[in-house]
Amino acid sequence: MKKIILAMVAVMVPLMLSAGSTDFWFRHFSVEDGLSSSAVRAIMQDKYGFMWLGTDDGLNRYDGYQCKRYTTTQLGTYNNCINSVAEDASGCIWIKTPGLYLCYNRELDEIDKDIYGRLSRLGIEATHIEMLNVDCEQNLWCVANGRLYYYTFKDGGLRQLLLPDKKLLHVVSRQRRSFLLFADGEIAQI
Repeated sequence: MKKIILAMVAVMVPLMLSAGSTDFWFRHFSVEDGLSSSAVRAIMQDKYGFMWLGTDDGLNRYDGYQCKRYTTTQLGTYNNCINSVAEDASGCIWIKTPGLYLCYNRELDEIDKDIYGRLSRLGIEATHIEMLNVDCEQNLWCVANGRLYYYTFKDGGLRQLLLPDKKLLHVVSRQRRSFLLFADGEIAQI
């Protein structure tokens, strides 16, 4: 009986171990593969499955086969550096460069400098964007004109908060808790 149990264990253990393991497949991208720069600063997958890679020399969209490069210098940026890329719940892809916020126009397949029209449709009337952030629920946070705007796409609600007279660096929001990080090191919860 012990031999039968040992034989069953000898067969079952490797099967259980292999069922629990996950095989990962890695693909390395380089400039030779079409990536505009090997210095990648941001990466995101959009709702259509495209991979977006923000590099020191432009934005790249990978479709599973090849990279398409988008540049920003023609829009007034002093270089093609992309600091961050994020998609909100409406499917808008927001792009941050060292000096400007931009968005991707899917209909024209190009980067668009006029983000103020898009923000205006959400009720955010701004003349200068200081910060724009998409949280983990894909809602939009925007600092403009001394106010913090928070737009929730699920209910189409816009909330505003008058900010203290100091620079807001970052917003983190998870499960109805939001934290603001200011330049002086203060952290506030709203």
